[in-house]
Amino acid sequence: RGFLVDIRKEYKKVKAGGVSAYLTPIRIERLKQIKFSFEARPRHTFDERVEQWVEYRKQSGGKDPRTSSTLGKWVSKTRVRYHDTRDNKVPDYITKEQHHLTQEQIDKLKSLGFEFGERDYDRVVRSWDERFEELLAFR
Repeated sequence: RGFLVDIRKEYKKVKAGGVSAYLTPIRIERLKQIKFSFEARPRHTFDERVEQWVEYRKQSGGKDPRTSSTLGKWVSKTRVRYHDTRDNKVPDYITKEQHHLTQEQIDKLKSLGFEFGERDYDRVVRSWDERFEELLAFR
């Protein structure tokens, strides 16, 4: 799971009266000091993202968006979802139906020239403090 997803999930638990060993009161205070939004942004549908990607590629001369942008992150995650679908892998925090791409989605992306590339197995798990520092740098 992503760092921000974990924070938001744990914050909901705390607000409902629960206790979180992960999201301590000190961490909540640090996040509030930087005006962190504990509410997630609305999600776009698959088709909306595909339309945004097509438009971006038209405007950029066929380049993919930077991975630091929300659209770029969607492109990266879509590649992961494609490889996981192909390899029949499912992360432990989500269902197969939620994670895997449908054949219709794969066909649509291929027809538009979406490049799935090779799977990147070099993922680094960072500590909470390292991820918090990245969040500060991003803001």
